[in-house]
Amino acid sequence: MIEINDIGIIISAKPFQEKFLIVKCFSENNGIISGLIRINKKKNETIPGNIILLNWRARLNEQLGYLKVELVHSIFSEIMFESSKISILNSTISMIKVALKDGDVNKTTFIETKGLLLTLCASDDLNENYKAYINFEAKLLNCSGYALDWSKCAVTNSVDNLKYISPNTGNAVTAKVGEKYKDKLFKLPKFFINNNIEICNQDIISALNLIGYFIEKFIFIPNYIQYPEARLLLIQHIEKL
Repeated sequence: MIEINDIGIIISAKPFQEKFLIVKCFSENNGIISGLIRINKKKNETIPGNIILLNWRARLNEQLGYLKVELVHSIFSEIMFESSKISILNSTISMIKVALKDGDVNKTTFIETKGLLLTLCASDDLNENYKAYINFEAKLLNCSGYALDWSKCAVTNSVDNLKYISPNTGNAVTAKVGEKYKDKLFKLPKFFINNNIEICNQDIISALNLIGYFIEKFIFIPNYIQYPEARLLLIQHIEKL
């Protein structure tokens, strides 16, 4: 008998026969884990986004196995009446589902995801929540092997007057270096460099479009992954605010 004990985040729960759910979790030390859970209508541990302690058992690694979960933090119940936070939660879950495969261990992404979910519960500052989501996507890219570096100029190593990002590499360049090619470069969102500056919804949308370009280029297109609808709905929600 193989047994795994870990902390995780519920990713999905689908009915199986009459008495069970097939539940998928993103665990800290074992990646994506799926298992059967007996339906309990009195409890809500299996709502996507909830942070749980999990116990998974099976005779073989290849088997679906059985899951037992204990609720640690009911994320959904704390934000269920706040549409902006729900849109971030839905996009976060959808990105995890499409970007990570079963068994892929990605502890850094798990920590970033957990931190984002806790931020949604703790902060009523929408801009801070959106910034946390953007950091989550950047970390997801980083852990997939495609780090975006906007900390210094890729040509001169200068950390001053950074203004553009190359669509080929994701690296930043200064205003002077990028001047000749500015029509072919992305503008670097100012809050990528200074997290304390005031931002507006358009700054958030521009940042999401920028990160989204690289996620599509490096993760979705090479792996024939369909663009998650929840992420599109997140941007549409922000545009209506």
